[in-house]
Amino acid sequence: MARQVLITGVTGGIGGALAESFIANGDMVIGIGRRRDKLTALRDRLGESLDSLQADLETVEGIDAAVDALGDRANAIDVLINNAGSMKFTPTHALNAHDVHSQLAINLLAPIWLTRKLLPGMIDRKSGLIVNMASAAGERPSPKLAAYGAAKAGLIHFTRTLAAEYADAGIRCVAIAPGPVQTGLVDKFTMAMIVRSVPLKRAALPAEIADFVRYIASNAVNLATGSVFTVDGGLSIRS
Repeated sequence: MARQVLITGVTGGIGGALAESFIANGDMVIGIGRRRDKLTALRDRLGESLDSLQADLETVEGIDAAVDALGDRANAIDVLINNAGSMKFTPTHALNAHDVHSQLAINLLAPIWLTRKLLPGMIDRKSGLIVNMASAAGERPSPKLAAYGAAKAGLIHFTRTLAAEYADAGIRCVAIAPGPVQTGLVDKFTMAMIVRSVPLKRAALPAEIADFVRYIASNAVNLATGSVFTVDGGLSIRS
């Protein structure tokens, strides 16, 4: 039976690859994105198995509106993938209030609140999987990513807390911690510098991360909960 999969940040590099991977698996995908033009383009490419929803997840009001727009489907989500993210390289002493608020809102507060809104349906059905897209920066210090790294570290803790709290309800929660990914969010010069530190000497392709998430969401891994799956080309083994 086709699962109902909700993916945030669906118009980004990883988000689009996630939608494509799950649709190829026979699942129905609801994709949330901020820009209508990008949502339309993605729907044109992936077809009717993708249902798109425009929403701004940076505010509680935006998340509430998105859940309201889902209607009864909000109680029928089998897999929630909190993928939407925002990253900005900034020295900590140069951060402004907007930078900090935006990084925390998108990377941490939005997953918490969206999950809270969708949990009742999963609890009623006694099943569900929540996948939080964390980052290697949430596991180890990364200069110029203080706010981003703090948010992703918080997301990892949130993941483990959910896993402990809702295991008895049949709900699993895991996190994915990618290293550098070729999404276009980082300029080529900066990406080249980062990749030099990666033992495998390359960044991941969005499709590689997406297919890994799809595998984690399969029955082959149905005992995994509270786990953080690091997919960083070996970056985390470097001190």
